[in-house]
Amino acid sequence: MAHIEDNTSRLGRQQASPALARRGFLKGLAFFSTGGAAVAATAVSAAAPRQDDELLALGSTLEVELARYQDLKKVEQEAVARFEAIEPAIPEGLKLMSGGDLFRTDWPPDHRGASNAMRVQNRIRIPQRYSLDQEVKRLDGRTSAGRYVRRLKKLSDTFHEAHKAAREEAGIGPVETARYRQGRVIVDLNAKIAEIPATTIAGLAVKGLSELSWLVVGQDEGGTRQPPRIVALFENLVAMGAQS
Repeated sequence: MAHIEDNTSRLGRQQASPALARRGFLKGLAFFSTGGAAVAATAVSAAAPRQDDELLALGSTLEVELARYQDLKKVEQEAVARFEAIEPAIPEGLKLMSGGDLFRTDWPPDHRGASNAMRVQNRIRIPQRYSLDQEVKRLDGRTSAGRYVRRLKKLSDTFHEAHKAAREEAGIGPVETARYRQGRVIVDLNAKIAEIPATTIAGLAVKGLSELSWLVVGQDEGGTRQPPRIVALFENLVAMGAQS
């Protein structure tokens, strides 16, 4: 049976045709990446009762849009790999366990430029830029604390500017935006699918694939992973459609 597995490098799919809309769908949707997960949907029978035609048509469209999402996800992963090859190192002077009473700290930024606890190494944190700016305004530059935060601000500004330049050179922004927008297409399709009750096994298989795709897009956006038993339930629905 199809399954979702963490930390896998398996990535691939079979292209679907919109022409399948009224004769069943999912003619071999294979694996598509979730940024640490892969979803496999087993092929659903083409011979489905007509009472779920609308749901099956949406399922066929969902399959095509998932394939597009997969393509954009691959392009984004390639951009992330380019970024990681040129990503600037964090200056030793910025590596802190905490900011003490002077300023707040963040986890180091990821390829999006956002603080990311998943990238923590030895619990190292860096000064929060806004907090540093506030302390530079508050503290007299003639004091030891004032001189200290100004040194950190200079290091911080240089690091973050280099980080931003690396993201731009790798092309992170445009591909991330394109993948995100395609994810919204899938979310909108799933909202429509959720409104239509299924009356056949094939229709339930569409529901299962829809829920799996919710998980994929949600996890790519930093959402919480679902318990394996929930994922297994959705995969089982898709597998039942293949056997009907």
